[in-house]
Amino acid sequence: MASLLRSLAKPMKQGFARMLLDSIKQIELETEAGLYLGKSPALRIDQERINRVAQRIIRGLFFHEKACPVPEGYEVLAYIQQFGFDPILEKMQFPKLRVVQNGVFCYTFKLDDQVFCS
Repeated sequence: MASLLRSLAKPMKQGFARMLLDSIKQIELETEAGLYLGKSPALRIDQERINRVAQRIIRGLFFHEKACPVPEGYEVLAYIQQFGFDPILEKMQFPKLRVVQNGVFCYTFKLDDQVFCS
């Protein structure tokens, strides 16, 4: 957490830090049964922005794994998954997670046999 705060204090990150702070709103929490739990801070995210950043990361990881860019004609898709990936990973039978920086970032992938680099 301290490193995140130091990073956001940098002059070139001020716009992002402001956007982040402006995104924090108070919301009312309820259980699934409808019991009121009070108010809590919540972060409203710009899903399109997050998806664009994720797409760039995916392209970089593809290049890292295959030593070539994503082939022309292929589309990189990224979506926010709010409640965990375990069910998705199980259904798609992905290989083991690749862990970066002691768990700071993890990813997995599965390529169609048709995908190749020229």
